[in-house]
Order: sequence, then structure tokens, then C-alpha cells
Amino acid sequence: MSNEKFITFTDLYTMNYELTDIYAERQKWCDGVLFRRERPRKSNGIIFLNGCSGEYTNRRGETFFAPCKSLVCLPHKSEYTILNVSSKIDSPDAYLVEFNIVQNNKKITFSDSPFLIKGMNQYYVNELAENIVKEYETLIKSPPALKALIYKLLAYLGKEALTSYNKKHLLISPAIDFMEKNLICSLSVEQLANMCHVSSGCFRKLFREYAGKSPVQYIINRKIDMAKKMLENSNTSIERIAELLEFESSAYFCKLFKKKTKMTPTEYRNSN
Repeated sequence: MSNEKFITFTDLYTMNYELTDIYAERQKWCDGVLFRRERPRKSNGIIFLNGCSGEYTNRRGETFFAPCKSLVCLPHKSEYTILNVSSKIDSPDAYLVEFNIVQNNKKITFSDSPFLIKGMNQYYVNELAENIVKEYETLIKSPPALKALIYKLLAYLGKEALTSYNKKHLLISPAIDFMEKNLICSLSVEQLANMCHVSSGCFRKLFREYAGKSPVQYIINRKIDMAKKMLENSNTSIERIAELLEFESSAYFCKLFKKKTKMTPTEYRNSN
């Protein structure tokens, strides 16, 4: 499980996928009860804590508190325990929606442990979760109608996550814009961070979240992409390409190129 690639709700917003194994229910919680899931979940779950709160602990012993009116993701294959901290008597305490996400005949999930889903309108999510359960409970079920409601919930969560993601990375947008317009970027991470008025550590963290790699790795990858185009479309010598792309030496350029492409620059040119 540790080597499995996880997705985020931001990823899900732009993906094409199918929903399978759908189930939904309204739950009644009891104060002080400990529920222990000792077998991996067979599907993803999203649970809205309508009138209750709970303490979730994953198999590594990490714990978080989910207050009333919060939304929790219970990923496929996760194992955990829940301590029911409080519940109401006069209303359904939780709405649970279960489903699998399938893309290219493969099930995908969000994490190996439960987590709070933040940044959502609790009233809107409450209404959606309740409507999903009501649709599931109807005597004459409509699979398209049920799926449409769950897709609506997932699309909403994805859009909210994307908005939050974009706001978070506005801090480093000056450096991102500079790097996009100056493909051969010779500025240091410290200089790029100063451009955004943040520390180098903060810049590295935000940039890795944004691009999936460090600023240095990102710049190197862009340079290698440019080198590929030059090797494909010109007779420029390898030494000159290394110089134009501001690598410290042609030997270093060749080493990085082979590491990234599994071929030397000469082999790449001859194969294209």
C-alpha cells in the first residue's frame, strides 16, 4: 500500500472516471462506542457528521478529531478506529456514502488513512449527503440519479479544493511567471523566493506542492525538454547546446540527459 499512488480531490475534478459499488445509509451513533475496522475498506467512504463528533485513529496510531458538521474521507483499503465522542438523540447522526472510483479498469483512492475534508460549505454538503441517502433508500431506485448526486458532491469538493489550492499558490506566482517566461532560468531558489517575499524553505514547499518537484528539478526538466527539441531540429553541437542552456559543462549536461531519458544526447539525436 505504501507504494500506491494516491489522488486528491483537486485531481478528481479534472479526471474522467466511473463510480461503482455504490452504497449509502443514515447512521445513529452512541456516545462512547469504539468502532474498530481491522480489515481494509472495500470501497471509499465519505461521511458527514450531522449530529455527532468522533476521534479517528489510523493504523499508525495517528489521531484527529472530527467535530459535528464536518466531512471525513474514509479511503479504500484504509484501516482505523472511531471513538464516538458525542451524538444527538433527535436526528440522524451521520450520512455515509460509499463508492469505488475506477479509471482504466483500476480502482484508485485518496490516501491510506481517513482524513478531514476541509474548506466546504457544511450546509450545502449536508443537503447533498442527505439527498444521496434519500435517493438510495427510495423503493424504485434510479442508478443514474444516484450517481449524478454523488458526482455532484465529488465535483463540488474538487472545485473547492482547486480554488483553495490556487489561492495558496498565488504567493509564488511571480516566480512561476518568471520561470515560464525565462525557460533558461539561472536564478537561485533564494532569488526566486525573494521575488515572492517568502523564505526559501516556504518557497520550496509551495513549489513542490504546485509542480510535484523541486524548483531545481523543474528547471532541469525544462532545459532537458529544450535540449530534445534542439537535438531533433538542428545540427547544433552537443557542446554548444550545453552552453546555450547554461549547463556547467557538456559532460554534466550529458550525464543529466542520460539520467532523464536513458539515452545520451547523441543516441537521442540519432533515434529522432
